[in-house]
Amino acid sequence: GLELESLKNESESCLESIARLQVPPIYDFHNLMHHSYLSLLGMSKDKYALHESAELEQALLDKWTTDKSKLHIEMHAIQKMILHYLYGDYVEALHFAQLAEENKWAMSPAYDVAQIPFYYALILLALYPNARRDEQNEYQQIIKSCTLELQALTASCEESFSHEYSLVNAEQARIDGNITDAITLYSEAITSAKENNFLNIEAMANELFAKFWLGLDQKAYANIHLRESYYLYQRWGAVTKLQQMEEAYGAAIKSINNEAENKADDWSNR
Repeated sequence: GLELESLKNESESCLESIARLQVPPIYDFHNLMHHSYLSLLGMSKDKYALHESAELEQALLDKWTTDKSKLHIEMHAIQKMILHYLYGDYVEALHFAQLAEENKWAMSPAYDVAQIPFYYALILLALYPNARRDEQNEYQQIIKSCTLELQALTASCEESFSHEYSLVNAEQARIDGNITDAITLYSEAITSAKENNFLNIEAMANELFAKFWLGLDQKAYANIHLRESYYLYQRWGAVTKLQQMEEAYGAAIKSINNEAENKADDWSNR
């Protein structure tokens, strides 16, 4: 939830220190995270790239596969999964969620591994309405498993995971048509993320709540949460995500930007 510019600066310092140690596996691990920050900040030529070039990234993947380095394969898949989900590419996000799940490793950082059930469930819930009946049945089994994982994580550390658990349940309530439950759960996810300083999840929860309202043709309510989501992503520094929102929501985001410009003009004229 920390602002991305701060994370990038810390990551750069960390990579400089690790480079002096000359331990490539550790450097490669941290470099994956660094490039995910660059992507979100709009500083990558390819928003999905986790290295300086696609060729270098593929070479590393080939090496990790040969070396059977499940840690690197898993962490690469987790970051790809998150980026593809945030940018609305759910089909490719699913591919990386499955790859991350297949390569779970007992020694991986616990919080990073915990992102697999969260995003895996959200990806399947996003794909669910347009899936075939047999796919929907398969998805529901996986979603149920992911939700149980999140429930256990929330029981062990409510501050770190309750917003994720609530958000997945909100999305489940949405596809089940449980409107009252969905409204309650989206609100709980937003409140929990805000109270525990998960700025990125607060932004995501607001966007999903807005999409829920759009699905009910309640544009006024949707715009409230789109505005909040856009503002929170701005605070986080996610330039590429903001661009994706501008493309996805068009006039609604343009209206938000115009409103902000008008307020700025009002202040400057005082």
